[in-house]
Amino acid sequence: MWRSNETAPACLVGVGEHCARFFFVSSARGQEYRLGTWSGSLEGVVDFDREDRKSSSTKEKTERMRTEERLRLGNSGIVIYDPRLMTLDLGGTFGLSQVRFESDRETTTSDGTLDGYDAFLTLFPEQATSLSLFSNRDNTFVPRELSGETKILTENNGGTLSLMRLYIPSRVSFRREDREEESRSGSFVSLREDRRDTFSYTGQRGWLNSDLDVRYEYVDLSDFVFPVLSFRSHDGQFSYGRDFGKDLDWHWDSFLRFFDRSGNSELTTWNLTELLRIEHSRELETRYQYIFNQTESSGERNTRHSGVFSLTHRLYENLTTTADLEGSHETLKAGERDYVDGGLDFAYTKRLPKGGRLNAGLGGNLRYNDDRFRSTETSVLQERYTAATPFALPITLNNRFVNTSSVVVTKVAVGPLPAGCLPAPGPPTPLVEGQDYTLRTTGNDATEIVPIACLGTTPGINPGDTIAVDYRYRVSPSLTYLRKVWNARVSVDYGWIRPFFLHEQTDESVLSGRDGQFLEDEISDTLGVEFRYEGERIRGNIVTEVQRYKSDREAYDAFRASQSLGFIILPRLRLSMTASESYTEFSRSLREWQILLAGKASVIYTLNSDLLAEVFTRADYFDDSEDPIDRTIEAGTRVQWFFRQVEVNVSLGFINRRRGETDNKEYKALLRVIRRF
Repeated sequence: MWRSNETAPACLVGVGEHCARFFFVSSARGQEYRLGTWSGSLEGVVDFDREDRKSSSTKEKTERMRTEERLRLGNSGIVIYDPRLMTLDLGGTFGLSQVRFESDRETTTSDGTLDGYDAFLTLFPEQATSLSLFSNRDNTFVPRELSGETKILTENNGGTLSLMRLYIPSRVSFRREDREEESRSGSFVSLREDRRDTFSYTGQRGWLNSDLDVRYEYVDLSDFVFPVLSFRSHDGQFSYGRDFGKDLDWHWDSFLRFFDRSGNSELTTWNLTELLRIEHSRELETRYQYIFNQTESSGERNTRHSGVFSLTHRLYENLTTTADLEGSHETLKAGERDYVDGGLDFAYTKRLPKGGRLNAGLGGNLRYNDDRFRSTETSVLQERYTAATPFALPITLNNRFVNTSSVVVTKVAVGPLPAGCLPAPGPPTPLVEGQDYTLRTTGNDATEIVPIACLGTTPGINPGDTIAVDYRYRVSPSLTYLRKVWNARVSVDYGWIRPFFLHEQTDESVLSGRDGQFLEDEISDTLGVEFRYEGERIRGNIVTEVQRYKSDREAYDAFRASQSLGFIILPRLRLSMTASESYTEFSRSLREWQILLAGKASVIYTLNSDLLAEVFTRADYFDDSEDPIDRTIEAGTRVQWFFRQVEVNVSLGFINRRRGETDNKEYKALLRVIRRF
């Protein structure tokens, strides 16, 4: 133990003069070591899944029973010498699991341990300069739909150095994540093992009239099962905002981002945005913006410079006028593209007798576009789309006349994992035509990406997934054209009812060059009505609309509706219902019709914070003349009950999904009991 007349060792993190005082005071107080607060829990789980899968050629039944016992112990707030010098949190998990899997072909049983630990150490927690170190390990099972499960082993180690007294208060972090997964769904089994090293820096500072944010992250991912999916990435961001001027009515925002990823899915992007906003008065505001984008992928580079000016004027509370002017220059591998776009929009509102409000608008814009290419094809890089929910509908690419052999699709973000699927490596995850999607060219020369749902280890394109698409498409070597767009809109809102109408029209005409086939005129009319009711116990909403769309190559009539209802049956008992319907009939494409129906209902009972019980059902139906009928029915119940230190969770569920001739049924039951102490 250090005495007052001895020299204390140097601090691990530079807080200098405080170090010796910490050791001396701690010795005087007798606080060399003190345990913190104990906590723990004892948990038991029984989980049962059964799946019946049937198709035109196969029939299979699988069952899985999993039991789990787990003990968690932890101590938080451990003091070493002095709480201002060092604090420590320690925890451990000890458990066993038993799994029985049975199918028509085999019966297997397995036992495993569920051990883990968690440690978190902080040096100088109350100082401007502090260091946090952590290490944890977790071994657990995650149940999957359709008799599936994933056994996951994770280990994380790292730390964060906080430097709050720098000119820009900063945090520097390092983290190493090791992950092993063994997933099973029915007879499908997949393995995943990877290591992710992450180094990050965050610096933030705010002044009286400005703020600064700097971020950088380096990721090195090594995939040991699929080495081709390993990658390294750099992601740097800089943003600065400032208010200035006589009355602080000038606002400047600057944003810069650089991203570079090497590996199987190489990508480099630069994004710069400079924005100046001036509030000339309460009625008048102007905005000036410069945008720079550069994307490099698949050995090609696209660069775009854009300038935007906009003016907004408000006349009392009735009329808002917006004028904007935009110019852009884009450089592609095959040539260049320039355009100038000017627009004007009027939005008018007026109070009506008996609490109503009239909303009307009229707007339009004129674009001059000049394309100059050295060949008849150009490229698009990283065009992003998010698949619709609850069904992943066909995705139409933005440009027509696509060279389908050049299409490259990568999944860059994932939605909820559907039933019967196993977690795929990534993202980014390269997708394979014919396995994860198909390409289809419609009668109007448009190209659609038709998602194929995941199955087992095949990733597919699922509802909520985001994909990035690179492709080449045919263009005119020299084409200058004028695009005229205008719209009119009107609605009358009386609170309980709101009829509305919207007209949109686009006309494109050749000024010079050739190949007018690349241009297209469009016209769309939408008529609808919304009903609303909000009472003390009942809230409801109904929206119904019809749309007629025509272009040179496509035409359809569509009917869409949605409903929602919330009903407080009793103070503790609530009913919630939602539904949506759409029907589209096509007249100028290979597709003839498309029907989408979706509905969900649930009844929830709550008793303070001690009891929550819910019964729910959901049904989705999708019918496309070009694809098999897809139908999903789900029903279930869940109960969560707290009694003193005991928590009980019970859930029962049934899922039936039928797509074409494939029919999957799943029955689920789960009991989880936790005793905390």
